[in-house]
Amino acid sequence: MTSATSGRHARFRHFLRTVASTHDRELDCEEVNRILARYVEVEVSGGSGDDVAEGVPLHLSHCPHCAEMYETLRHLADLEAHDELPEVGALWCELRGATRAASASA
Repeated sequence: MTSATSGRHARFRHFLRTVASTHDRELDCEEVNRILARYVEVEVSGGSGDDVAEGVPLHLSHCPHCAEMYETLRHLADLEAHDELPEVGALWCELRGATRAASASA
C-alpha cells in the first residue's frame, strides 16, 4: 500500500468515525458561540458544562474554529480564576511593541 493510499484510508476512517458520532439534533457554530462563555464559566466553577448545553463537546470535537474559541476562553477563565490576568496597560504596551517591531521589519 502506498503512502497516498494509506492517507486516503486514514481520512476515510476519520470521516466514518465523525459520521458515526453525529446525532439527529446538533448545535451549530452560532448556537455554540452564543452559549460558550457560560459553558466555560460553569466548567471553571467546577460544574458540568452539560448543564448549559449537552451538545457542546460533540460540536467542539468536529469544529476546529469553535474548539479554538473554547480553548481561548477556557485559558482566560483559568487565568481569571487564579487572579493571574495581566494588566490591560501591560498588554497595550506589549501590543504596541509588537506592532512597531513588525513595522520596522517590513
